[in-house]
Amino acid sequence: MNVKPLLKQHVREYLFFQRLLLVMGLLLLSAFGAQAQTVTTDKDDYAPGEYVIITGSGWEPGERVDFHFEETPKPSTCYNSHDIYSVADSEGKIYNNQFLVKSNHIGVAFELIATGSSGSSATTYFTDANVEFSATGLPSPLTPTPTIKVNYKVTRNSDGVEVIKPTSTTFAYGQIATAIPVRIDETITYTFDNVTLSDGKTYSAPGGATRGDNNGQGKQSIVANYNLALKTNPNISWTAPSKIVYGTELSATQLNATADVAGTFVYSPAAGTKLAAGQHDLRVDFTPTDAANYKTATKTVSITVGKAALTVTTADKSKVYGETFTAFTGDVTGEVAGDEFSIASYASAGAAADATVAGGPYQITATLTANDRLANYNVTETFGKLSVGKAALTVTTADKSKVYGETFTAFTGDVTGEVAGDEFSIASYASAGAAADATVAGGPYQITATLTANDRLANYNVTETFGKLSVGKATLTVTAANASRLCGQTNATFTGQIVGIKNNEAITASYTSVATSMSGAGVYDIVPAVNGTEAVLKNYNIILNKGTLTIEQVTVDASANATPQAIKSTATFVTAKLINGTGVAANVPVKLYFNGSTTPMLGVSDASGTVNINVGVLATGVYKIVIEAGTGCSESIAYLPVYDPNGGFVTGGGWIISPEKAIRTSAYGLAGVDATGKANFGFVAKYKNGKSTLAEVDGNTEFQFNAGKLNFKSTSHEAMSLVVTSEKATYKGVGTLNGYAGFKFTVIAIDGDVKGRLNNDKFRIRIWDASNALVYDNLVGSNSSEEYNEPTDYIGGGSIVIHDGKLNGGSSSKALVSDPKLQLEKQLNRFYNYPNPYTDKTTIAFTSLKEESFALEVYDVKGALVKKIETGVTEVGKLYEFEFDGRNHPEGMYFARLITNSGVQTIKMVLKR
Repeated sequence: MNVKPLLKQHVREYLFFQRLLLVMGLLLLSAFGAQAQTVTTDKDDYAPGEYVIITGSGWEPGERVDFHFEETPKPSTCYNSHDIYSVADSEGKIYNNQFLVKSNHIGVAFELIATGSSGSSATTYFTDANVEFSATGLPSPLTPTPTIKVNYKVTRNSDGVEVIKPTSTTFAYGQIATAIPVRIDETITYTFDNVTLSDGKTYSAPGGATRGDNNGQGKQSIVANYNLALKTNPNISWTAPSKIVYGTELSATQLNATADVAGTFVYSPAAGTKLAAGQHDLRVDFTPTDAANYKTATKTVSITVGKAALTVTTADKSKVYGETFTAFTGDVTGEVAGDEFSIASYASAGAAADATVAGGPYQITATLTANDRLANYNVTETFGKLSVGKAALTVTTADKSKVYGETFTAFTGDVTGEVAGDEFSIASYASAGAAADATVAGGPYQITATLTANDRLANYNVTETFGKLSVGKATLTVTAANASRLCGQTNATFTGQIVGIKNNEAITASYTSVATSMSGAGVYDIVPAVNGTEAVLKNYNIILNKGTLTIEQVTVDASANATPQAIKSTATFVTAKLINGTGVAANVPVKLYFNGSTTPMLGVSDASGTVNINVGVLATGVYKIVIEAGTGCSESIAYLPVYDPNGGFVTGGGWIISPEKAIRTSAYGLAGVDATGKANFGFVAKYKNGKSTLAEVDGNTEFQFNAGKLNFKSTSHEAMSLVVTSEKATYKGVGTLNGYAGFKFTVIAIDGDVKGRLNNDKFRIRIWDASNALVYDNLVGSNSSEEYNEPTDYIGGGSIVIHDGKLNGGSSSKALVSDPKLQLEKQLNRFYNYPNPYTDKTTIAFTSLKEESFALEVYDVKGALVKKIETGVTEVGKLYEFEFDGRNHPEGMYFARLITNSGVQTIKMVLKR
């Protein structure tokens, strides 16, 4: 067949390596004993028109084996893979001869894949022509049949690159050599080995070269023409050499054969060989120079090799008792012929861990590692000695600590260094610090130990390491007990607890506080201190736990004194009520600064929290009352008006809530327009008696607003300014504000009771500076213009009384007019509570003249809201009653406030226990 040479080359090389891998795989399967499935073809290369005969083995009997052909390259005229199949016979063999190689298959490499229905598979390859070798030309028959070796290589002519193929292939005479893939136009060179038979006949053939031809089969037969030559045997002389010692190299002394013709001698063993001890044969192979006429020859002689001397020495060693000794060393001397011997093991009775000191020293023996070369030596041993030294045994007592006052027994220790299964124990411990009274300063104390007797101790050097027993300070805790009292009271005797005294030692404690009767409300430390001798206290860590002294705030209320009083000939008592957060404040010292006096009058609150101080017989006027609870604990200011009921007058005392913007400036030390809060007032105004003084207005006016930093006191009243009607009085005057003089003022006072209804009183004060700028007016929104409008808010506490007597020569006191309509209004517009005073509960009642919205609330003396009682819309003439429970409130004065569209009414309610 005519093919493209380069394509055929690649195909053949590809198929060669595929076959090589397949063969290796089959060899591996065979090596592991597996039953491999095979598939083969009867040829490696086919010409068009030939059928491929497929055979195989190792398949499951009766299974179908499908054949699938993969073509590289695949011809353009082929549309399928020519799939055929075979059914394995009872021996697992397969056969098929149906595949026809066609002309379009030229240059195609086939991969034949056989797949059984059991899942097994096998693969083989075939293509077009390969080159094969064969050898012929030897006479036949020959005994024995010779093996012929063919050497070959392939040279590519196209690019000049030489590719070495396997350099030899060996096959029996008359057998065809293994096929090799080559390109058809490549040059093949070859040689043939000479064949020498047992009878001395030698056959030789020349080499040569040939080119693969282009026939379809590509089989190349190369014929070797062998020639026969007859030769003569030479004579060899060789005397047996003398005995040598093992390790001696063979030399010309022993290898000294001669021949009767020229040639070369090859000795076995060769010169330089070192023979083992014993009897040995020496052989020489002679090759004549004239190989054409003389044969090669061989001769053998005997030689005796004696044993060499070998010495094994073990080194002297030492160990410590308890060690299992393995670090033996030794030496082997006398090795020859490159031999190397090692010591495999050592033995000594002293190597065991329990080998005693007294039993030593112990002999050390050695055993060599097995080696067949030892047979070449006479072995001599030199024994070393193993000595056993004492082991180090350490007795250690552990450091310990105890607290002063304890009797210590919990000693521990350790014995270290025991070996060979020995066990030693500590029998007892001792330390001067173990006693309960061993002091802290005396420590640390040494701890000693005594071992339990044991005869094995003779194998040890014993070292003691003494621990230390330190004595720590005992904890002494002194805790001050908490205490409480009211502001202004003196401290009671403080108490506490001492915990941790040891050995019944004399230790006491004392307690102090920086708080005094002059300290304000708050929490103060109660500080404990320890009393005892220095020597004793050094044994303690002293923990001082402070206690707390809680000084409770006390509130004093002097507002009850603001009610105007008629002048009398008997003494007047100023009263005040003291309370704290939980109820009445009893046994609290009180100071009364009366009417500007800097020397206080003293008193103490009783069990009900009330204090009464006699201020003597008072003339008419307004008296400033400043009551201080304790020293700076609480202060209450009130103004006590004393009036003469026999003439026309207006008098009042109490407090109002000063609204924001009542103060109109921040000058003169005032707080400014945003200030608001409780403001106290007190005043008396009347015309003087006497013909010459009839137009003069006598009295006092005081107004104090702490939150606004405003303190006003009248210095004189303006003549003819007092105007009194049945329910309203106005007057003017001049006074000082915060110490500044020249301030003018106007007072407008409303006596609510005179109006015929149970309304609260009203109070308004206006103050101008010297430039007529309005400084204060509790009627917010007013300007500097003079006017006498009635204030809108009622007083929060106190009372205003207007008495219309003989004014400016008038006739007599003006009585209220009693008419039926006014009496009906009083009945329909009532606001009161009962009982009053009350001990736990009181009922607040009211009726209304008309239908209107209302809100009923209760406030304390500080103006703080206590409770919103009710809101709603009233019905005309209906009586409303609501219960107020005071059991959870402190004793004192409360205010019920009824707010309607018609105005605000307030009543006083007194809670007493």
